[in-house]
Amino acid sequence: MRPRKILASFLAAAALMVVAAFGQTLNSDATVLKVAGDATVTVGGATSPLKVGAKLSPGATITTGADSEVYLQAHTGTIATVKANSVVSIDELSVTREGGKVTKEKTAINLKSGNLVSALDPAKRAVNDYQVKTPKGVAAARGTTFTVSYNGVNYTIVATSGSVQITAGDTVVNIAGGQASVSNVNGGAATAVASLPAEQKAEAIQAMAVAVATIAVALENNMLGASGAAELQDAVRTVITAAPEAARDVAALVAASAPSQTDVVVDTVRDVAPQQSGAVQQAIRDVDPPSRAPDSTPSQTPRNDATTPQPIEPGVISRSQ
Repeated sequence: MRPRKILASFLAAAALMVVAAFGQTLNSDATVLKVAGDATVTVGGATSPLKVGAKLSPGATITTGADSEVYLQAHTGTIATVKANSVVSIDELSVTREGGKVTKEKTAINLKSGNLVSALDPAKRAVNDYQVKTPKGVAAARGTTFTVSYNGVNYTIVATSGSVQITAGDTVVNIAGGQASVSNVNGGAATAVASLPAEQKAEAIQAMAVAVATIAVALENNMLGASGAAELQDAVRTVITAAPEAARDVAALVAASAPSQTDVVVDTVRDVAPQQSGAVQQAIRDVDPPSRAPDSTPSQTPRNDATTPQPIEPGVISRSQ
């Protein structure tokens, strides 16, 4: 082998060793798992209907219409659900590997208006770096389920399980499951859902019920890994403990979108808030999935664009990075 070729081979090998030692960060794509109703994606100024299976890169903007929602898999075990009448853009998606091992999965989503439900596999806390941005602040989490709503003036962030850190200017607020941060209530301080003013409390209960149903759909489609069942149980228990009156809405939404998971709701309500058991059983009886149209919602579905999470077609789920 000639000296130049030997030197080139040596330098190439050295470069590979440097990458392995210090890590390499590469951009990745998100996968559209489910589209219910009307939704579009805008890339480079061009807008087109959003389709199941589409791969979206940073810079893409999703817009949903009334009674619509989009399930987006940012990384395996990281699900963002864009609710009705919402606009979100993907700011960053990347994977960092060191020595062939994934050490970080970064997701940054910009919620420009509307509602977003995020479900993160708790088993991946060590590598998750997940943020939802609004013009008023940033919500960051690693292994939890939470909702962020932004109406152009104020935000509402509700943790269904785990914890969320909100940064608004120089202020940092940490909320745990069953708590909320509302930008125009108590200065955005962590507040128990039960202690919120009536209007904000109703919105927070609605947000938690939809978040539980989103976890149930993800679990039914095997997207949250081995810890998914425990995550659902923890979320249901947290919500019912924080607001027992949410039990009926939770049951109706889960029965409509992930019927195989209704037993979790029934058992948890019986344990935590037995006085709500009758209402829960009735809510489940009111939902008859085989006879319902694909996009219909139960009679007790909460208002304010809380569309029922829709079942996901397993064939579109991506399990690679």
